[in-house]
Amino acid sequence: STDAVFVKDLPGKCLFINPAGATAIGKQVEDCIGQDDTALFDQETAAFIMRDDQRIIQTGESQTNDDRCTSNGVMKTWFSTKTPFRDASGKIVGLVGIARDVTERDQTANMLRESEATLASLIAAMPDDLICLDANGCILKARITNQALGESVHDLVGRNLDELLPDAALQLWRGAIRRVLRIRYPQAIVYQLSVQGERRFFE
Repeated sequence: STDAVFVKDLPGKCLFINPAGATAIGKQVEDCIGQDDTALFDQETAAFIMRDDQRIIQTGESQTNDDRCTSNGVMKTWFSTKTPFRDASGKIVGLVGIARDVTERDQTANMLRESEATLASLIAAMPDDLICLDANGCILKARITNQALGESVHDLVGRNLDELLPDAALQLWRGAIRRVLRIRYPQAIVYQLSVQGERRFFE
């Protein structure tokens, strides 16, 4: 297994760890056995893990978390589940846990959040009207300043293009949507709408 599996006694000393778990923190299995977290992690990480472990032992309840731990100067994010370890009589004698390295997932999520924030800032600075559609032409979000669909933003969200556009403009929009979904590349269209009795061109 690539997951780290470990067992600790009540004081927090390692009774068992699998090779994947030892390798993940830059240690050999024999280096971990009999050691507590202060010998395996930096001071801050060790204190956090030991508090977490004692809470599980004291409450007798399992716990699942995303934990950030630093060992040998490397910070990783672990998706871990820990549960009390009981003897044959049911007495808690330690804890057993399994942890999966999800650092790459965590980094990807952070990059995605940063990318979304950057995109939102760029969109906010654009003077153009913006409309977010699903594949069927239903409006999910809108920011309208020039009434590109002849309606205010409050009247647009949740409605379909079929309800809003004359047939000629509708066909242009639907054709552009199909092409964007097919080739994954922006498409430009020019159409006319009557806004407050005035014929206007939109792109």
